[in-house]
Amino acid sequence: MLPVRRPDRFSNEMLRTISACFVALSLLAACSQPPPQALVTVPDLIGKPLPQAEAELQAAGLRSDAKVGDPRLACSPIIAPSPTPAVSDQKPAPGSKVAKGTVVVLGYPYQC
Repeated sequence: MLPVRRPDRFSNEMLRTISACFVALSLLAACSQPPPQALVTVPDLIGKPLPQAEAELQAAGLRSDAKVGDPRLACSPIIAPSPTPAVSDQKPAPGSKVAKGTVVVLGYPYQC
């Protein structure tokens, strides 16, 4: 008859220690992930005066970058210039869900 080999006490303790370290490291890795950022809805700013659009973005927790349009498209005798530029396009699109602090690019026509 072959002798029955009993597990060594040292190897059981080692296995428990390694398991405990693995669990602790797994928990640490899970807890160290940055929390997901809150998403906000991009407001519809098309047609609004540029200062108002920028104020709405700031109130929503977003940033703005205004870009003037091509002067060749705006300076036409058919188009009457407006005293305050209004937003003609925006990116990201109205209704998009973006992280707080995202830059919204506002396009407005060149003033002749």
